[in-house]
Amino acid sequence: MLDEAAWSAWSWTTHLGDRFATRIIVDGPFGNGFLSEVRRVLPGASVESSSALLQQALEGRDALSRFVKQHPLGTKLAILIHLQTRLDVLYSDSDVLVFDRPSNLNDNIRNQLPCYNIESEQSAYDVRMIEHGASLGLSPRERFNSGLMYIPQNSLDVMRAEELIANWNPNFFSWFTEQTALALLMRLAGAVPLPTDRYVVSNQRQFWWQEDVDYSRVHTRHFTGTTRHLLYAKGYTHLSKSSRK
Repeated sequence: MLDEAAWSAWSWTTHLGDRFATRIIVDGPFGNGFLSEVRRVLPGASVESSSALLQQALEGRDALSRFVKQHPLGTKLAILIHLQTRLDVLYSDSDVLVFDRPSNLNDNIRNQLPCYNIESEQSAYDVRMIEHGASLGLSPRERFNSGLMYIPQNSLDVMRAEELIANWNPNFFSWFTEQTALALLMRLAGAVPLPTDRYVVSNQRQFWWQEDVDYSRVHTRHFTGTTRHLLYAKGYTHLSKSSRK
């Protein structure tokens, strides 16, 4: 995952420029070799452990603390909620690559408009959190995908986040709890979807006989589980070509 994070960060820096500071936040150990390599190819980028940020993120937040301890994606949710209280956040999963200047995203950033990726076919949500959100008067954005988001400072309601997570029961585990919470919070923030033809989350070419995405026509692609093999077989090759334009 460390190499994937470095590739993703490089693709953002290449096509977005230095408008944002580049931060690679690692939920786990990393060595000096990785740190040196990132500094070589991404001057000015920082690599940091999630642990120090988590300590700040969870202070006084009991529900999030419990969620972080018991859910694999709890750290991502907690750190995102924390960071956006301090600065604008352009978040990318490590399996998102940028192939061209993301013009629509740039427009949203300039206008301080929260935005996000869309799932390829249908919504992927934690049903129990959807029900709990409805009891709080909240509904999610349709087909929200948390792999790519722009979150202007203080867009997400921290107290609402605590209310959503407080009802979470680890006995009814879902991989999509974090994504569902963000879908509810981002709708509350007035977030808009990015165009699906340019910011791609797609199962296209998950099987070898299918035609792949035309990478020359997209800004980004999130290589989710069914297409993760294409990240290595196709994504990095096309990224290298696009960076030489």
